[in-house]
Amino acid sequence: MIGAGEAAALGGATCWAACSMCFSSAGKRVGSLSVNLTRLLMGMVFLTAITAIARGLPLPLDATPTQWAYIGASGFIGFFLGDMVLFEAYVLIGPRLSVLVITTWPIFAALLAIRYCNQHLNAYQWFGIVVTIAGVIAVLLVQRQSTRHAPNRKLMLGVTLALLGGLGQAIGYVLAQKGLDGYDAFSATQIRLLAAVPGFILVITFAKRWGSVREAFTSRKALGPLVAGTVAGPVLGVGLSMVALNAGTDVGVAGTLMATAPLSVIVLERVIHKTPICPKALAGTLVAIAGVAILMLAA
Repeated sequence: MIGAGEAAALGGATCWAACSMCFSSAGKRVGSLSVNLTRLLMGMVFLTAITAIARGLPLPLDATPTQWAYIGASGFIGFFLGDMVLFEAYVLIGPRLSVLVITTWPIFAALLAIRYCNQHLNAYQWFGIVVTIAGVIAVLLVQRQSTRHAPNRKLMLGVTLALLGGLGQAIGYVLAQKGLDGYDAFSATQIRLLAAVPGFILVITFAKRWGSVREAFTSRKALGPLVAGTVAGPVLGVGLSMVALNAGTDVGVAGTLMATAPLSVIVLERVIHKTPICPKALAGTLVAIAGVAILMLAA
């Protein structure tokens, strides 16, 4: 019997998969920079409402200076730098491949923990890293073979950006761990959003893309996916992941179930867009997820 925590983790994976599809669709219409800023502003509105109801404190004014420093740095690196390149990957190579590549972020987090958190990896965890990388490479080879008549530059750039996005998420995760210290997860997410917004404002100003931001709020074809993606990701995705942990689910089990997001993307694309499922790519995806499971469960 699957427990409430495990069900929440699987639900969270589905939410993040839907989130990536929505933001990919919106990004193709108004650009990844506009999508990033718009979803952060929308997310802040939703999270403020949630914290006001749940905590009676709409803004994270009770966080300590240390928490602001670590969690804020986590948001700047993860939500700004990491997501800026990840969302461009969504546009270049689509959500299916982007979400698979971003699944490698626990590898970056584990390697960073060795250097900065005095943690060590056992033989099973190193094996999990190798299996994960092998699965991702297998899918990339299948993808390259299926598009052998098209230029590979777009694929290589998209994969590189997704990897950088995974690195940003890993650094953000390590910094957030150091700063949370039992602090409310939704309020911490508010701090991360507040730290990321100024970065996007500066980039959009220098890139002269405010017209695209305006279009994101006024175009029904872009606004719909943006709202849906914001609710699915920063609100439901974060919320369900916290439910999974609060329900007493083992961190490794919850993380592994959350890592099934690439499978959720495959299923959702099949149901919604009738996208055919490639058996070889599906097998590679399963291998990559198995590698993540080994890495997280062997900790």
